[in-house]
Amino acid sequence: MSLLHIFANISYVLGVSLLLIYIYNNKKVNQETVYLLPFLVLTFVVSIFDPLNQKYFRISTTIWYRFYCFAEFFTVLYFYYRLLDSKKIASFFAVIYLLVYIYLLKNFSLDQKVYDDMPINLIMVLMVVGLSVQWFVEVFKKMDETPLYNRPVFYYISSFLIFYCGTFLVLLMADYLRQEKLGITSFWVIIALLNVITKITLIIAIFKSRLKKAINMS
Repeated sequence: MSLLHIFANISYVLGVSLLLIYIYNNKKVNQETVYLLPFLVLTFVVSIFDPLNQKYFRISTTIWYRFYCFAEFFTVLYFYYRLLDSKKIASFFAVIYLLVYIYLLKNFSLDQKVYDDMPINLIMVLMVVGLSVQWFVEVFKKMDETPLYNRPVFYYISSFLIFYCGTFLVLLMADYLRQEKLGITSFWVIIALLNVITKITLIIAIFKSRLKKAINMS
């Protein structure tokens, strides 16, 4: 079994575990973790469907990836929207994403590569970075004495920053990987590894959310 398959299988297991852990701790997690639920549901569905699709359904990766990007963007945007209660900024990113997404659909082809989706990936990164910075600014403005490492939401935001910025950098390196004859496999191995790291961090943060709420209620 290749390194890519190992990381992918670990990612599938973690993706399923994320939602199950959330459901098990549903009444014990804090409000910020509740905002993450749509993303957890999407991750669960993808973790079940993706391996089945590879083995049985065999829907084109290009079609599946484009649909996933759309759903992923709005589940992550929902998290930041509820967290920051910033309707104007959320609406701005939503409109820009929809316009670019529709434009790309007009030129859609099954022969497209992953890096052809660079425009929507860029918007995703800008949204995550921009709204994450807004959260950090608001935290420091409130002068709350709670350290960042004691805030579960800090780990959620850090996970998104690491994953989306990391995958975007890998997309930028796609041509280099090909020129150096490292192959497209290296491209996917790095993304799969980032996926595993992100999901492990989210699982830890959900448990931390439970402990944090228990402490606050005691």
